Amino acid sequence: MTDLGELLETLVQSLLYALMTVAVEFDVLDMEPGPYRVQVEKFEAIRAVLDAIEWGARGEIDVEAHRDVLQQVLADRLIAEHSLMQEQSDTAKDQREHSYACALTIESFMHENGLEIPQAGA
Repeated sequence: MTDLGELLETLVQSLLYALMTVAVEFDVLDMEPGPYRVQVEKFEAIRAVLDAIEWGARGEIDVEAHRDVLQQVLADRLIAEHSLMQEQSDTAKDQREHSYACALTIESFMHENGLEIPQAGA
């Protein structure tokens, strides 16, 4: 089991966002069963990670058991944080600092656990 430490809150937020995104995608699917099956599998995989960390109450996870979901969700969040760090207005200073700290936490976890870190601007 791997300790999530400072990443726990960010991971829960990222998983909930991913879960919501998958749920919203159900609205645009045709009535064919194939696409539904794929979306249900995505939904269940994300929910399984949330269950594993008890929806944020447990600060450790079996990275190997949930590697694919962790890779996708953390890579997506890291790309978003890198984008937010590019905002140059004076009013975005606090956001840039928060995004930098969040990105550093995500990158550290990904590096320590052998997850692929996406390139900035990817």
